[in-house]
Amino acid sequence: MAVKRIRRVTPGLATGEIRIARTLMSRPSLHIIPILDAGKDPESGHNYVVMPRADLSLQDLIDRDGPLVDEDAMTVLSDVLTGLQEMKRIVHGDLKPANVLLHEGRWKLADMGIARHVDDEPAALSARMFVSEGYAAPEQWRFEAPVRATDVYAFGCLAYAVLTGSPPFLGPSQEEFCIQHLKAVPRPLPASPAVQALVQMCLNKDKASRPSIETALTLLKRAWGRQ
Repeated sequence: MAVKRIRRVTPGLATGEIRIARTLMSRPSLHIIPILDAGKDPESGHNYVVMPRADLSLQDLIDRDGPLVDEDAMTVLSDVLTGLQEMKRIVHGDLKPANVLLHEGRWKLADMGIARHVDDEPAALSARMFVSEGYAAPEQWRFEAPVRATDVYAFGCLAYAVLTGSPPFLGPSQEEFCIQHLKAVPRPLPASPAVQALVQMCLNKDKASRPSIETALTLLKRAWGRQ
C-alpha cells in the first residue's frame, strides 16, 4: 500500500481531497487508482489517503523509454480518457504523466490533490495556483475554476508527452508557460492526421470549443481503428 499524508498548505484543500477520495471509494472504476481508506488519523491529526502501490508512473515510463508509439501510445491515451470518463462530475485539475499510474495492467488516474466536483464553489485563489505548468489549461492561467474541458486540454498536453517525450509548451519560466498556453500554437505532432486533429481540438484555447471526454474517446478509437 501507499499512504499519502495531505499537507495543510491551503485551508480547505486537504478536506476537499478527502471528500473527493470518499466519493471515488463509493463507485467502481477500472481506470482510477482505488482508494482503500481516507480520513483523519485521530492520533496525529493528519489527513491521509490510502491506495494500493502502483508499478510505475507514466512519467517514469517516458523518462526511461522515451516517446511511445503505435499500440502502446494508443493504449495509454485510451486508458487516460476512460479514467476521465469514469470520474463523471469530478474535475481532476492536474492531469499529467506523473499522475497516471500503472496498476494491475491498466493505466489509472491518481493524485486528486486539487480535484473538485463540478458543482463546487470556485476554490480560493491560492488553491488554484497548485497546477503543473506544462499541462495547465488557459483558463487555469486566468485563475478561473477548472471544468471538465480543463481536463480535456490537459489530456491534449499529455498526448504530446506520450508521443514526443514532452508537453507541447516548454516554458521554461512561469511567465513563458503562461503566454504559451494562452497564445502560442503547439509545435507539429508526429502522429497520424486523425490523431493530430484530435489533439489539436483538445488544445483549443477556448474551452467551449474542445470536444467532450466522450467525443474525444470516440475519436481516438476511430483514429486507432477500433471503431
